Amino acid sequence: MNKKTFILIITLLLLAGEASALGVTPGKTTINFKPGLERNVELTVLNNEQKDLSLALNVEGELSKYVTLEEKDIRLTPSEGSKTIRYKVKLPENIEKPGIQESKIIIREAKSVTEAGVIVGASLSVASILNINVPYEGKYAEANLFITSQEGEAIFVIQITNYGKEDIEKATASIDIFEGDKKIITLQTDEKPIGQQMRKELTTKWADTKPGTYKAKAKITYDGKKIETEKEFKTIGFLIKFIDVAVKNFNLGQIAKFQILLENAANEKAEDVYARMTLNDQTGRKIMDVESQRIQLQPQERKEVQAYWDTETVQKGNYGGKAELYANSEIWEAPMSMEVLQNEIKTRIGPTAMAVTETKTGYKTTPLIGMLVIALIIVNIAWYLYYKKKSKNKNNNQKDGKF
Repeated sequence: MNKKTFILIITLLLLAGEASALGVTPGKTTINFKPGLERNVELTVLNNEQKDLSLALNVEGELSKYVTLEEKDIRLTPSEGSKTIRYKVKLPENIEKPGIQESKIIIREAKSVTEAGVIVGASLSVASILNINVPYEGKYAEANLFITSQEGEAIFVIQITNYGKEDIEKATASIDIFEGDKKIITLQTDEKPIGQQMRKELTTKWADTKPGTYKAKAKITYDGKKIETEKEFKTIGFLIKFIDVAVKNFNLGQIAKFQILLENAANEKAEDVYARMTLNDQTGRKIMDVESQRIQLQPQERKEVQAYWDTETVQKGNYGGKAELYANSEIWEAPMSMEVLQNEIKTRIGPTAMAVTETKTGYKTTPLIGMLVIALIIVNIAWYLYYKKKSKNKNNNQKDGKF
């Protein structure tokens, strides 16, 4: 490797490390559409390394023409750790396309570096996402079916989200259970109203089940409309269980560390055991998809696993999703909801289980993986240069007769 190439690589690595010098919070703002709505939004630009930064602001995306920046150029001095910027959202009377409309407020700095005749252009940039949730006309809902089986009983939970512009007055479901092609029983869930942009759960149980593989076909009706979904399930029972889900030393915007206590209730060893949690916001957009490390569990053994969630772009609120456990190539799943607060996460798994975690404010973290890799490279280079210099000094001392 020649000198110029080496300098280029080191320069690029150092510039990549500088991406953490610029930040913005919140990373995402969601607004539910209302005709003619006007909203002022504040963002905080973070000068994490107290640098002299000249920044340009602009808006990109589907609804950018409805967003007005208060200022398009700002400067942060080394003494300024952050600066507040503002933009105004003024929505029209109607947006034809339903669903999520995404725009981005881009904050960018341009610079160039010259090193030994090599010019490298870099543009540090961050973005805060603006989501406008445009409801579907009339009444519109989507549903997910969850089935758990334990101790001779199957529990069915249908999670329904109302994405429409109107309240749902009555939602209910019937579930046909099949063994092969033979229908053996029809179950009926409870009945609930569902407000706009709200999520509810319909539940029912099937008692005195026999071990085997079955298929559930659910028909959900709401105010004259229908949704159908189906799923295979086993009634043998899944013997890996969530005992506790805890998050300690949490502060919104940081990386949340989930400490998940699992138990193997079986009388045999469980292989390739891990947990997965996914979460959606009220618009249906996935905001979390995390997995724990994989472990083995001996019979009757309890063991803790960890999963990590970067909450930099997450806002306070209630979210729904599902929790899954994997073991011996089998899967168990249940509905899950989380309430995210500034210093606390409350997790609910299944129709009844609730784990509430007390948390404390921790230290501010940045995206870890890239930073750790870059830090290790820089440390290794520093040690190499240090020992090279030390060796050179030693050789010079020996030549001069110094020991």
